[in-house]
Amino acid sequence: MLSLPYLGFVTRDDEAYKKTKQRLLSPYNPYYAQGPHFRGIGGPHVSPVDPWPMSLISAIFGSDDDKEILELLYTIVNVSKGIYIENSHPFDELY
Repeated sequence: MLSLPYLGFVTRDDEAYKKTKQRLLSPYNPYYAQGPHFRGIGGPHVSPVDPWPMSLISAIFGSDDDKEILELLYTIVNVSKGIYIENSHPFDELY
């Protein structure tokens, strides 16, 4: 759902999309996890507490907000030290 603007189904400024994105990236989503080092969306086949960097990449594609984009990129790069990883526990120390 986060990548709907990237896929061309909605625009980034679509109000329903913005509300959906906000809810997906919040504690209202049972697969959302946040800790001192990382945050994002996990899934039922891995773990709700091991979010995927891809969830933040999808959020970047759905944003026009430079501040949000930089924050998400910083989070991804600092957790993985520039190496894309499958998932990361939000309470683990940085790699």
